[in-house]
Amino acid sequence: MEVTKLRNHGEPAMRHLAVLAITFALLLGFAGKGWGAAVLFENFVWGTPKSELAKLPEASPGEGSFAGDLLLPEAIFASMPWNVQLEFEKDRLVRVTLMERYSRERMDAVTRQLRTDKFEMLSILIDSSFLDLLKVLKTGGPDSVREEWARFVKDKTPERMIYAWFDTTGVPDDIKLMAGNLEQFLRASPVETREAEVILLRDPATSAPGALLVSFSFPILETIEAL
Repeated sequence: MEVTKLRNHGEPAMRHLAVLAITFALLLGFAGKGWGAAVLFENFVWGTPKSELAKLPEASPGEGSFAGDLLLPEAIFASMPWNVQLEFEKDRLVRVTLMERYSRERMDAVTRQLRTDKFEMLSILIDSSFLDLLKVLKTGGPDSVREEWARFVKDKTPERMIYAWFDTTGVPDDIKLMAGNLEQFLRASPVETREAEVILLRDPATSAPGALLVSFSFPILETIEAL
């Protein structure tokens, strides 16, 4: 399976929202702190040195668009095998991405697993078009979400589609109730709030989805540490 690396993933429409969250974090004195064991996926901990992960028996250095990364041949998620990409900033682990060919069965399995793990889908990015599902839900209710989603994806054959899921188990209930959109949610959420981007990449030969990626990160924490 050939997958072109998406270094910026949800840029520009979603990633800038994490930047907005740093104001709240800085006011509370988060910047510059050391962080505990923030688990990205399985045993992969955010901030682990690249030199340590390179010692894994099956790890291999990435080439081409994956240069600078480490690749692993298999992990299990949603009861299915995946290839694994480890991404680094300043030689520290910041993102774990699972990669495989797209199938409806695999996509459905990912959705079920994320829901089981208490993730909630809060936004969608289709190429450069962004839909804030949390905002639609708060202003119009569940029926509006279904209607707006249908309008949003109608007649589109995008190069990439990104569903942004967030682990909300550590987010206090009052924040979930008060946040009127994704920006407000990120401003008030704990910095260790984990995101799972479910990414569909179009197959140029068929105009249908060809690859499916599940990319785990801590967008707020990553933004703060980059300051």
